[in-house]
Amino acid sequence: MHYHRASPLKGIKKQPEKSLSCALSGSKMKKSIFKKVLLLLIVVLTILGSIFIPYLRFSLHYVLFKFQFQTIFTSFFISPIIFSLDLFLFLDIIFFGLMLFFAYFIARSLEYLMGTKFLFKLYLISTVFAMLFYIGLRLLFHFAYPIQIEFNTIVMGFAYAGIFGLMTYTIFPVRDQSLTALMYFIPIRMKGRSFLLMIILLRLIPGLFFALWDPRYLIIYLPDLGGILGAYIFYKIQSARI
Repeated sequence: MHYHRASPLKGIKKQPEKSLSCALSGSKMKKSIFKKVLLLLIVVLTILGSIFIPYLRFSLHYVLFKFQFQTIFTSFFISPIIFSLDLFLFLDIIFFGLMLFFAYFIARSLEYLMGTKFLFKLYLISTVFAMLFYIGLRLLFHFAYPIQIEFNTIVMGFAYAGIFGLMTYTIFPVRDQSLTALMYFIPIRMKGRSFLLMIILLRLIPGLFFALWDPRYLIIYLPDLGGILGAYIFYKIQSARI
């Protein structure tokens, strides 16, 4: 999501000469490789996570019964998609590429305005909240799909939640303003609240739709909303410090 107009972000530091639109345009951008390392990590671990699923992707079954505790961390940098030969692989790859494209510009602007430490903290908080959402939903379905049975294992990656957290954090300060963004290279103008709603529905609608056939799809799609909630809580905390 590439914004053309937005007011300065509220956060730890006030920097009146730096605006989100300036950051996204790339003018006088500080050199930092963290955002590139983050995206590269997501790509590499997502691919490896499609091969070494039990050792990199998070699930309560693998953590509780096979002691794969490293997945608590590695899953933060893995997208939900698994590269396998199925009907939706092509669409998954396109969506994955678009998420990385948006993530690069959003991460670049946030790092420019707030710093590398802030960017990493926001991403991490968003993914942690997504994991908590996943755990809550998985426990909710435990009686229908017992966790201890490996056949019921639902593996997850929370990178999309981290990216959605970055996206929505840039919208929260301007949610009552009109924004213009490039969505699939098409300029769209609407209120910030409408963009937030669109991002939420992007995960809510598919989850509810596929849940008509299998309710476990709610466990797959809804944790990303936890990332948005985590970003909002982090935003409110930062705003209260000003």
